[in-house]
Amino acid sequence: GGEATALEVVDAQNSLVTARNNYDDGEARYRLAIANLQTLTGVF
Repeated sequence: GGEATALEVVDAQNSLVTARNNYDDGEARYRLAIANLQTLTGVF
C-alpha cells in the first residue's frame, strides 16, 4: 500500500481545493448572516 497513481493524487488535490473553496464560501455566508442579524437586532 501507500502507492497512489498520478490520477489518484490529482483527484485528492482537487477534492482538497473543492473542500477549501466550500469552506471559504460557507465562512463568508456565515459572516454575512451574523452581520445581517446584528443589523436587524441592533446588537453589535
